[in-house]
Amino acid sequence: MKLAFELTSLKAKSFAPIVLQVIVLVIVVINYLQSQSFIEQSTQKLKSTSKTISSVRALSDDVGRFMDEQLVLTSITQNISA
Repeated sequence: MKLAFELTSLKAKSFAPIVLQVIVLVIVVINYLQSQSFIEQSTQKLKSTSKTISSVRALSDDVGRFMDEQLVLTSITQNISA
């Protein structure tokens, strides 16, 4: 009877680390998936921001050339509406 109890205890002791590893693995996978989602959202925002910055820079260049009388106003308004 004592031997059976020792074997059961041994099985329980060897099973506990496996359960712990599975729990840690699940936590790591969940964190990975959340990080991937965050990175994807950040990438989309960065693309949008880059496009806006590019448009502002182009407008700034157009205004600078207009002030230097190298560009007419109709060309600036066409670039803004595009």
